[in-house]
Amino acid sequence: MKKLRENLSVKVLSVVLCIAVGAATLLGGFYILQHWDSLFGRGYFDSSVYYQSLYSCRGDLLNYLDLMSGDTGNYNYMQRKQIESMEESLKAEATNFRFTVQDSQTGLLLLDNTGGLLLEDMDSTGATLFTNYSLYASPNISYYDEEGTSSITTEVMLAPALPDGTPLPPDVLVSCTTLVPLVYDDIFLAEYQSYEVGDPLFLWLTLVGAVVFLALIVFLCCLVGYKAGLEGIHLTWQDKIPYDLYLFIMFWLLFGATALLGSFGSLDYLLEWSELGWSVVICAGVVLIGLFLAAVLSTATRIKSRTIFRNTIIWRVCALIGRKFRETARTLPLAWRFALLFLGFLVVNAFLSLGLYRSFSSGFYLLLLVLFNGLAFGACCRWVAQWKHIRSGAALIVGGDPDAKIDTTKMYPDLKAHAEALNDLNTAISKAVDERMQSERFKAELITNVSHDLKTPLTSIINYVDLLKKEDIQDEKAKEYIEVLDRKSQRLKKLTEDLVEASKASTGTLTVNRERLGLSQLISQATAEYSERLAKTDLSIVLNLPEEDLYVWADGRHLWRILDNLLSNCCKYAMPGTRIYLDAEARGERAVVTMKNVSREPLNVPAAQLLERFVRGDASRSTEGSGLGLSIAQSLTELQGGSFSLTVDGDLFKAEVALPRAAALSRDAVL
Repeated sequence: MKKLRENLSVKVLSVVLCIAVGAATLLGGFYILQHWDSLFGRGYFDSSVYYQSLYSCRGDLLNYLDLMSGDTGNYNYMQRKQIESMEESLKAEATNFRFTVQDSQTGLLLLDNTGGLLLEDMDSTGATLFTNYSLYASPNISYYDEEGTSSITTEVMLAPALPDGTPLPPDVLVSCTTLVPLVYDDIFLAEYQSYEVGDPLFLWLTLVGAVVFLALIVFLCCLVGYKAGLEGIHLTWQDKIPYDLYLFIMFWLLFGATALLGSFGSLDYLLEWSELGWSVVICAGVVLIGLFLAAVLSTATRIKSRTIFRNTIIWRVCALIGRKFRETARTLPLAWRFALLFLGFLVVNAFLSLGLYRSFSSGFYLLLLVLFNGLAFGACCRWVAQWKHIRSGAALIVGGDPDAKIDTTKMYPDLKAHAEALNDLNTAISKAVDERMQSERFKAELITNVSHDLKTPLTSIINYVDLLKKEDIQDEKAKEYIEVLDRKSQRLKKLTEDLVEASKASTGTLTVNRERLGLSQLISQATAEYSERLAKTDLSIVLNLPEEDLYVWADGRHLWRILDNLLSNCCKYAMPGTRIYLDAEARGERAVVTMKNVSREPLNVPAAQLLERFVRGDASRSTEGSGLGLSIAQSLTELQGGSFSLTVDGDLFKAEVALPRAAALSRDAVL
């Protein structure tokens, strides 16, 4: 179908064939209108041609009676010659036309060319026409007053009379017919001899031609608008003319072709000027069909390209006025626009209500009132629906959906501007988040790469320190140096490991193998391992564990690291001589571990900031902490489906770790 639409030869052949079939169908229809009676086998005396001639002769007779009803003695030469010509043409031996004129009251035969016979008494007559006719002359005589401002008209009745002076009554009955068979050489005999009964097959051929013509038009409408090598609909020069101007031009061209066809296509003209008449009729028919086809195909192209309304002078003028109006309206504040719209709404309602009250056509004004208020109500409902759509989209944007977009098509201008601003805001937020995440990934990758690069020389340092420790070194100062090297290298190793683990935890690249763990048992083991270290720092721990062990779904290695970081944090920053409270309890579907201690140094850092990497509660940084412990603990907790929170109240430091309980959640559900 695509190749067929882009084939120029097919289009040209279809156009030529369509014009030829259309012109033949048009001329066939024209011929059918001229010979309608003959196509159905009707004889001459039953045809419209016969009746037209009969009516024409009757008209001549009535004109003759009109002339005879005046004062014939005062007629000029031309009027007398006209009367004589009519009398000659109405004689019985000059025409097949027969008539009688009778007094309508008495039935007395006043004038005839039948030899004194009534039409019903004659043999072999055609169709009969009866006409009641009033004979009088009424010249208007006007009289004007002295000022010439008024007139008086008087009808003067003149008595009609026959040529022999016999007076005619005012009302007569005119009857007329023709002889059958036709005897005398006149228009009836000429028409009878040229009249032929047509073949009904011609009618069916014309109908078939009309069907083929319509089918070709539909076929061309499917092909039009496409051009080889171009995508979409291609507009020609006539398709770019404004449609209303195009229709105006086409209307007058079609009107001219139709008028030309009607003028040269009359039956009398074709009989008199057969060659010229038929040539003009054929050319006019071809032009008419060509113009009609061009208009139809241009309309189809405009419909396909959706420019049938937009490409009009009226649309452009209205669009220009509307654009200027919108530009002017947008300069006004929203409150003023609303006030003007509401005022206009009230004014229109007032006029329609007044028309409904004062007019007799109250139904029309009631209909206008209902339609106007219905449109206003629909516009308000549409505004509310669009505002609801904007609110829903804003909720998605606030919820953090980066792909949320508010559809602004067919929105009111103010709402559309607001929705587009929200879309731009979401785009900006998404871009900022992407940049932040990319920065975090780069930072994590940098930390990981640097940590890995540090591991190799650090391992060598630790190994060589171990070798030095095994040597028999007598110098106490050297032993002290070796001890410092060992302690600092181990600290650097721990810092490197923390950096790598923090990077992996924040990016979610650590593997998590959840299993059912006893939380109370794990806490007891951790505190037991830290008992010696806690004793060195003069700290005592107070455990508050439930009687029945709590079970959680967690990775044992990561959970141990969380407890280790919290206890290590207490050893580094808790005030000596104080107690550490470690509680475990069930809260719904969660098991919560709470650790509280008193800080040795003032906590001059907000709780949320303590969870950031490389941030320490010791502002002087006199302790050995790296500032990564709490950040690692939070990341590991969240990787296991839990939550980690800190609370600072004066010098009181409180950390809470919440993990899914094994009794509340199945393992499959957690996974």
